[in-house]
Formats: sequence, C-alpha cells, structure tokens
Amino acid sequence: MQLPQIFTTLVAIGTLLLAGITISNSQAQTASPDTQATGAKSSWSVRCAATSREAAPDCSIEQRAVVTQTGRLLMQITIRVPAETLKPVLMIQGPLGTYLPAGVTLDVDSNKFQKLEFQTCEANGCYAASPLTSDQLKQLFNGQKLNINVQSANRQPLMVPMSLIGFTSAYEKIQ
Repeated sequence: MQLPQIFTTLVAIGTLLLAGITISNSQAQTASPDTQATGAKSSWSVRCAATSREAAPDCSIEQRAVVTQTGRLLMQITIRVPAETLKPVLMIQGPLGTYLPAGVTLDVDSNKFQKLEFQTCEANGCYAASPLTSDQLKQLFNGQKLNINVQSANRQPLMVPMSLIGFTSAYEKIQ
C-alpha cells in the first residue's frame, strides 16, 4: 500500500467512526474473577514468553480495538512487565496517518491520565510508550473505561474507548 493510500484509508476509517461505524474490542475467552459477578467478559488478553526455559518470562496484557466491518486493527494498548526490571510499561499502537505532533492523550473515566508522544511509525502503525507509575496503575485498577485520543492526518479527533473490565485480574496474572 502506498503512503497516500494509507492516509486515505485512515481518513476513511475516521470518517466511518464519526458516522457511527462500530468498533469492537477483542474479547478474552474466559471471564476473570472480577467480571464474573457482572457477567461481563474481560477484554484483556494475557501473554508470557521466555527466551529459554531458565529465563524469567516477559509478560504483557493487551486489548485491541478493531473496526467491526473490516476486521482492521485500529488501536492496541499493551502493558508489559519486562523480566529485567519488573516495572510496567504502557505501549500504544495507533493507526498510520495519525497527526504525530498531537501525540496520544489518555483519560480514565474522563479524568486526565497521561499524554504520550509518538516515537516511531512503521507499516503496522505508529507507536508511543511510557513507564507506568503506581498511581497510574491504581487509576486503571479503579476505572471502568480508558479513552485513547489521537488526531487524524487532517486533524480530526479520534477517540477509541477501551474497557477496563477485567484489567485488575489480567494484570495480577503477569505480576
């Protein structure tokens, strides 16, 4: 796909979203303990991998927002706990064609959370990352919705809501 075509695709996705096209979040296959009472399923998936049997695992949790009609990945949030530091890192993968100077702003239940600068873009999207503080983790544990806000290349706002249902139990699994 050529660069102008990518920008056109992003603008089309943004237009569809503004017109009411739905976004679905990837769902984990099992209900976590903190979601069983409400019957809601966690949207967080858990992954751990090690470079060898003797190495400590590198674990992460993630949630993806996908455009329902096309199955195309729109946004992904990953919280990784590297084996070397055991300190959580928040990573965002946004769509190509994003207005990079605007960065990514995050809020939890409409309360300011964090602003990230994009660090790089490649064929799969644009990326931003930052360490998480213990106060930020508490905000995620106690929240219901994380909104990820970016701007399209033509500076139109794009807000992608991510559910925090099941976040606590998913994060506990990677500790």
